[in-house]
Amino acid sequence: MFLSNPQHPQHLILFHLKSDIHKISGNDDVLQALIDHCCDAYEKERYLLASEKHMLLRVVPYLIYLMDSDDKDGFNVFKNKKLRMDRVLKIYKTCPVVPLYGDMRISVLWVLKQCVHWQDEMAQQWVTSKEGKLDRNYLLSYHRERIRKEYNEYTSQYISMFNSVKGAQAANRPVTSLLPDVFKHVLHGLKLLNAWTAKVIEQSAWKYDNPVSPEEYKEKGGKAVENQEYAKVVRYNYSNEELYALVDVIGMIKGLVCLLLFFGWSAHLLTDLIVERVQFGRPDDEA
Repeated sequence: MFLSNPQHPQHLILFHLKSDIHKISGNDDVLQALIDHCCDAYEKERYLLASEKHMLLRVVPYLIYLMDSDDKDGFNVFKNKKLRMDRVLKIYKTCPVVPLYGDMRISVLWVLKQCVHWQDEMAQQWVTSKEGKLDRNYLLSYHRERIRKEYNEYTSQYISMFNSVKGAQAANRPVTSLLPDVFKHVLHGLKLLNAWTAKVIEQSAWKYDNPVSPEEYKEKGGKAVENQEYAKVVRYNYSNEELYALVDVIGMIKGLVCLLLFFGWSAHLLTDLIVERVQFGRPDDEA
């Protein structure tokens, strides 16, 4: 019973967090600053891993929920002029479903609907009116050609750069001047790798949130079995084109991983590289 609350039977931890936050003076300013930070980091792509990107997208809706008062006459986050809600809307009109973990995902609208000051007519502001826009954002079939082009260009540049470094080492020439270029190429490769991985995960989350209809399930040969709900979102929810794009992109991800691992760097060169680029990630005024 210690985990239950008859007034708030679900999301007890978030409920208590919100209650405690609203006891602190100026909490709305802090939460607003966190929202601005997340939006800045997302828009300027200040992240490397796919999990970091999705973390930024997951946090903002819950920060909005925490800002909104549980009192009808209290603070209304949707009418807060300090918060640039148009900026948040722009992000989530193209990303209404955010990956969480495995087959779990978060619907942004579902989170916002938990706010006391949410009104049903607001929903249309958070949904894109452009037909097919969400498919173009989530489905890999719309990104495969671009990813293939990036893969071909990067592998060619990376191998050329690696050969230049190895050639200098073989001739006993200093490679210090090449280190900035090495750092740039390796970092770019990691960013590509995680950007493609993010697209795979996001497509999966979109499919989980949009299963095939019962009619389409039967047309594709689906049967009334115990795990049919899972089949509706996975087995019968991908067209042949989408499956081809998925396999092709995963193949490029594995290919790039093998490339980065196969062309190993010596410990001496890595040490020089770390010393040379130790400023990476610092604010400009500290560099």
